[in-house]
Amino acid sequence: MASRFWGLGCPKIFHEVATLLSRLHVRNGDRVGAGDPLVSFATSAAESELRQMLVRQGGLKLQGERLQALIEQREPDFGPLAADLPDLADKQRTIYQAQTNSLKSEQAIIDSQIEQRRSELASRQNQVASLRRELAIYQEQVDIREELARKGTVSRTEMLASRSRLAESQSSLRKAIDDVAVAKTAFEESKQRRLELFARTNQEIELEAGTVANELAEVESSLIRLRDRVTRLQVTAPVGGIVQGLAISNINQVVAPGQLITQLVPVQDELIIEAKIKPQDIGHVHVGQSAKVKFTSYDASRFGFLLGEVRQLSASTYLDPENNPYYRAEIRLEKDFLGNDPGRMKILPGMTVTADIRTGEKTILDYLLRPISRGFSSAFRER
Repeated sequence: MASRFWGLGCPKIFHEVATLLSRLHVRNGDRVGAGDPLVSFATSAAESELRQMLVRQGGLKLQGERLQALIEQREPDFGPLAADLPDLADKQRTIYQAQTNSLKSEQAIIDSQIEQRRSELASRQNQVASLRRELAIYQEQVDIREELARKGTVSRTEMLASRSRLAESQSSLRKAIDDVAVAKTAFEESKQRRLELFARTNQEIELEAGTVANELAEVESSLIRLRDRVTRLQVTAPVGGIVQGLAISNINQVVAPGQLITQLVPVQDELIIEAKIKPQDIGHVHVGQSAKVKFTSYDASRFGFLLGEVRQLSASTYLDPENNPYYRAEIRLEKDFLGNDPGRMKILPGMTVTADIRTGEKTILDYLLRPISRGFSSAFRER
């Protein structure tokens, strides 16, 4: 089974975003090591976006510190961000002062009401105590005059007057006791309003802090993407190799998203052939089969071939430039030279080859059972 070789482990290098070429570090045929720069792209737009996102990140951190300081009832500590982003830090300080002043103002009003209610309650309680003493006196007067009335020494009119004063005192005491209950309720309500003020304020602050935390998480996720984008504005070699097929050459040239930049022909000890297998032949090919590999650079009738082994097969098909489908096979070569002299007839990355993959021996009976139309010329030929 013959398959024409299309590349010898040559990674293709693409760029994922639209940008402008700013510098070429290599030319076709240059040898590079892993990590060496190949091309650089304009960084202004990406770096500007990154700077803006960093400012937004700093602003959110300042906002978060302000909110945390309000929750913990302390002064905000903006740390190094105050020097890096002084305007934003000043803005957050201003907001902090406005919020604390507003809270203190509301608290002062409620504290004044609490003190007023406390004073009213104390006054009512003092009034009740006074009325209780007065009532005790009137009760004693009534008891004495009733005793004297029974002896005939006090007139009935005087006795009835004493009873009337006692009844009035009892009524006043009952009213004063009710007033104490009302004053106590008002006092407790004012204290509750103070608690509710802090609870409501903390709830609002914590809600805002949660929103800030979510926004900060989104910004930091975007920063990872932007930093990666800025880093990728200099394309480096993923492996050592030889630059081949450099697709861009002009400074300020527009590079479209997904555009091929170049290919690298790896320089490595183990040479791997990537071969095209026709769909009608793929059923006869499996991992571990041997292959005869012939190189167009060397006359196979004079210099022979190399043995290889199928190491991997693609799970699906690809399309060649003519839109013909094929499967991709990787064939590992047994050595990197033809003949017996390692210094001569070296096998170099990028050479074009033909790989004949052996799919097994066939018996005469196998061939005779095939349809006659296939002909004897092909019936006894190995695939």
